Amino acid sequence: MERKIVNAEAVKTMLANLFADELQGFKLGTPEVKLLFSTSALDYVPGIVITAQKQDEVKYLIYSPLQMSINIFEEMPETPEYEIGKTYHQGVLSAEIIKENQELYIALSQDSFTKKRCKNKEQAEMLIKAFVAMSDISLQQDYFKIPGQEIVSAQIENLQYWLMPHRGNNVFLVNKNNSQVTYTTVRLQQIRIIP
Repeated sequence: MERKIVNAEAVKTMLANLFADELQGFKLGTPEVKLLFSTSALDYVPGIVITAQKQDEVKYLIYSPLQMSINIFEEMPETPEYEIGKTYHQGVLSAEIIKENQELYIALSQDSFTKKRCKNKEQAEMLIKAFVAMSDISLQQDYFKIPGQEIVSAQIENLQYWLMPHRGNNVFLVNKNNSQVTYTTVRLQQIRIIP
């Protein structure tokens, strides 16, 4: 099972870039691991919170790798105490809060979903989000900057995929037969949309 430690400083840079307009004149604090409420899981999951301050004004930048979501709040949502070593699940992703050298980290891992058939758009979206969460920060930033488009059923070179257009000719592909996700470039002529 692949495991990835979330780089909090890289997340801080990504959020500063994505929220640059809202954060003009704000000074960003140190990223902190906290539990955040997930409306889709109806439970708390680990995330990273960064406080931004400009004189008396405070904003909170939120990154949730399990939900693959970012947000900015004027008030800090209430967060319960976390448990070191507890594993939190959402979709095909798991996250564990670990402590090393007095620092807290989020360790992500993805359940093995390959070899299983991807039956619908909802599963495809869940797999794409997990793929992005496990990818490098530059793909995550692109994912947040350019909202995902509608997932469609498509055929490319005699293989069937769930396809989500992203940027230019770049697409996320989920193989319907084995649920493998790829991020690649395809020409429009290669794609046949299946109604």
